[in-house]
Amino acid sequence: MKFLLTGEVGRLARWLRILGFDARTQPTANASACVLAAIREDRVLVTRNHRIGRRHAGILVCLESDDVKEQLGELARRLGVRWDAAKMFTRCIVCNAALETVEKPRVKDRVPAFVFETQEIFHQCPSCLRVYWRGTHWGHVTQVLEQIDRG
Repeated sequence: MKFLLTGEVGRLARWLRILGFDARTQPTANASACVLAAIREDRVLVTRNHRIGRRHAGILVCLESDDVKEQLGELARRLGVRWDAAKMFTRCIVCNAALETVEKPRVKDRVPAFVFETQEIFHQCPSCLRVYWRGTHWGHVTQVLEQIDRG
């Protein structure tokens, strides 16, 4: 499942990327452009903008909550969105590109020394060149998902 999220749910886009979903953002200045982009790219349009929701109710999800954890729960309930640990942290949370594995020696000068010493696997975004590794944020994300699953 791919998503197109309007600006007011930008934090949700980052979370969806963390979970491995293709989640592109677009400003809501032109509601028709958002709807057309979602249709053209075969994406689910996600917004909190109720004006868009009233006009295009059949092709989008208009979220009620302002809280990102509750928004994830809404998507899970309304669309059946499920998270898979194997897909987590496979996309760049900034630019949405799929991450690629990078050899450890290539990141030595790009990550903190402690991280380089304690981690073996690194990923890099081919677009913005950010480097990722499995740090403490993994446990935090897992805890949040468990809270959402419990309802």
